[in-house]
Amino acid sequence: MESNGGGWTVFQRRVDGTVDFYRNWTSYKQGFGALTHEFWLGNDKIHTLTVQNTYQLRIDVLNPHVGPVYHLYGSFSIGDETDKYRLSVGEEQGKTAGVVGNPLRWNNGRLFSTHDQDNDDTVTYNCAQRHRGAWWYKFVSHYNYYYAYYLCWKWHVENSAHFCSDSNLNGDYQETGVRSTFFWYDWNAQTGCGITRSEMKIRPV
Repeated sequence: MESNGGGWTVFQRRVDGTVDFYRNWTSYKQGFGALTHEFWLGNDKIHTLTVQNTYQLRIDVLNPHVGPVYHLYGSFSIGDETDKYRLSVGEEQGKTAGVVGNPLRWNNGRLFSTHDQDNDDTVTYNCAQRHRGAWWYKFVSHYNYYYAYYLCWKWHVENSAHFCSDSNLNGDYQETGVRSTFFWYDWNAQTGCGITRSEMKIRPV
C-alpha cells in the first residue's frame, strides 16, 4: 500500500458490505474474508505481527458526502488471546486537514469484545451486541442526551446519551438497527456516519 510512502500491511478492509463482520470470537481470532477484498486478518496474526517490532497504525475511511479521511498513530499493538487482544495505540502523528477529533480516544488499553465474548467495562450493556460489531469498547454515558437522537453511535436512555466508542469499523455495513452501523467519529457527524469504506493498516517504524 502506497499511503504515506508505502510499506503497509492491511489487516482490515470494508468496501461494499459483501462480507458479514458480525461474527464470533473464534472468527475474529482466526480471521475471515478475502485479502483482495473485504477481510479481517485475524487477531492471532495481528498480535504476532505487532509484538515483533514497533508499528505505526494508519486508518482510512471514506464518506461519499465528505471525502476521504485518515488518521496516523505512532504505535500500535494488541495483546494475545489470554489478554483478550488488548489494544495499545500511541499518539496521533497526522490526520486529514480540518479533522479535530481522535476516534480512538476511548479505546487505548481496552479489551476486544465480540457478541459472544463481552469484555467491555459495563455489566449493563453488551457493547458488541449493541453496536453489532467486534471492537475495543469502553462504555461511556453523559447527559447531552439530545445528541443521541441523530448520531449513529449513541442511543438515548432516560436522560442521558450512551455509547461505547467513538469508532467501530466492524459494525454492519448497512445499518440494520439503531446504532448498529460502522462509524468513525472525528467530531463531525457527517464524517462519522455514512462511511462506505475503511482500511486499517500497519508498518514498522
